[in-house]
Amino acid sequence: MHIVSRQAPELEAAWAGWQPVGWDVRVLDWHLYIGDSTTATHGQTRFAWSRGRLRAILELRHLPAGASGFFVGKVLKVLGPVGGALTRDRGWERRVHAAEQRRRDIADRYPRLQAGLELSDRHDTVAVIVHGTHSSAMPAAELLHEAGVLQYATYRYEHDTFIGLAENARELEELINGCFPIEDGIGRRIVLIAHSRGGLVARWARHRLTRSSTIRAVDVLTLGTPHRGTPIVSDGLERLVRLGGGIETVRALLRMDTLVDAGGVPIEDPITLAGAYLYQGAGLPLGLLAMAPKSDTLLALDEMDRANDYTAVGGECTLAGAPAGFLSGLALGLFDEPNDFVVATSSSTAGPRSEVVHCSHSAYFTEPQALDAIKLV
Repeated sequence: MHIVSRQAPELEAAWAGWQPVGWDVRVLDWHLYIGDSTTATHGQTRFAWSRGRLRAILELRHLPAGASGFFVGKVLKVLGPVGGALTRDRGWERRVHAAEQRRRDIADRYPRLQAGLELSDRHDTVAVIVHGTHSSAMPAAELLHEAGVLQYATYRYEHDTFIGLAENARELEELINGCFPIEDGIGRRIVLIAHSRGGLVARWARHRLTRSSTIRAVDVLTLGTPHRGTPIVSDGLERLVRLGGGIETVRALLRMDTLVDAGGVPIEDPITLAGAYLYQGAGLPLGLLAMAPKSDTLLALDEMDRANDYTAVGGECTLAGAPAGFLSGLALGLFDEPNDFVVATSSSTAGPRSEVVHCSHSAYFTEPQALDAIKLV
């Protein structure tokens, strides 16, 4: 395999000596490191047979002019019929570890919720940050720390978002019960601060926690959560890929949920890796399919009475408020109502207590009204 530099910002990876047979597919798994401060990005691009070679075209839209760096990649072989769904996000632990190493001070101040956690003190009220799809709670912890709104002892629930919501909720319940034994007077009140898909996990975990204990109080605050689903999952990814909507459209949609840290550095967006697998034809993981409008999972969640007591903050954004480089015009075509570019406002505010703020899906942890809601929870 060799890399050919094309008209910026494109690269072409070409590979000779193999011809596609049946369902045998080759995918380029690539990483790009550019700039003095080493900006890293990655993706998976499917090879296409052209002019006697397999060719993978990489469009690097945000490559700074004159930037230099390193490009590395490996060829993956995919066997079997197109459409097999992923069951695990195998890179989530590595991703969280990298974020923790980058901001060790934040990681230590807001520890990961895990078995064997050693508590420095006994707290009556404990907060837990629950992140969204293919993300980490580290960026939220960092931004909320900078904003000074975390008033309780706060922990991070880091988890695999490709598995089902029920499994995430069960693990969160077990970790809370194990780390904060209520019989010892610890965590008699739990506050779950949840972004995007994490709000669905938090609602389900609240149902389990309050069903198993009448003593422990659990408050849930969701931000940008698709309580009624989001077309990004159904129309935005599945339909565009299956019906030939164009890889460019899908690539644009995959950039729409990007969290940035306190320094403004983008954290990999929640849908990108799932989309990368869609490039090679795989179906969406169970953990993402749950967010499709009217999914069986969402309907089941609404049937749980203890899951329906929460406060919901939903965003409403316009093109003028979109982050720089944000290809939001394509996203707007999926909605016929106000939205934050990822979730309709009617979906993110579908709860007994709700508030509308003016921000995009990636900006809740820097939006003043949303920060006020976090202080009040």
